[in-house]
Amino acid sequence: MKIIYKTIGIISLAIGILGAFIPLLPTTCFVLLSAWCFSKSSPQWHQSLRENRFVGQTLTQWEENRIIPINAQRLAIVSMLLSGTYSFFTFESITVKMTILLLLGASIWAISQIPTSKS
Repeated sequence: MKIIYKTIGIISLAIGILGAFIPLLPTTCFVLLSAWCFSKSSPQWHQSLRENRFVGQTLTQWEENRIIPINAQRLAIVSMLLSGTYSFFTFESITVKMTILLLLGASIWAISQIPTSKS
């Protein structure tokens, strides 16, 4: 199982890194997934993520207190609104449009329920 967790962690981290440079590809969820996988497979890699200057503070806040920075929450919501609006107007099917609206609303509601910190 450790090999599976580590493999998923590496793939997830790679996607998360790509998400920092490719618009509409999320970063945070993939970094959180990789951290969880590394916590199950490699304490050294998990600790390296926690000490990383880009994601370490946010990851540590999430793992210890289940909070995210307010700026990360706002960025996530704005990104979802932008991509959801683009997707809504791209598709013609009313079923697809309704699905987009439903998923967008549920996602924004879920993100808005996460407690935040100022940093």
